[in-house]
Amino acid sequence: MKICSLLTEKCVHGLLIRGWFNIEQLKNNAGFMSTGVNGIDLEYNGGQLRAVADTQYRRWETTAEINERDWQFLEVSYHPKSGLSLYVDEVSYFS
Repeated sequence: MKICSLLTEKCVHGLLIRGWFNIEQLKNNAGFMSTGVNGIDLEYNGGQLRAVADTQYRRWETTAEINERDWQFLEVSYHPKSGLSLYVDEVSYFS
């Protein structure tokens, strides 16, 4: 079994990261989750959440407005064929 949590190239079946987040304490331009180089990153800037998935050959990116004072359920889904999806409280944002 290959572990794909660090390199998106190894995620041949995709990857899902999900959980409850409250980013009230983050400052602008703050990265708050990263799986590393050629992986998935979540960043916050000015009320926008940005999700990025990088591989050696391609980059997917999507953004969503978020309320920085509330707890929100975030899901980041990556698949090598369908790309990157971001869900904020079940509302979808696709790359």
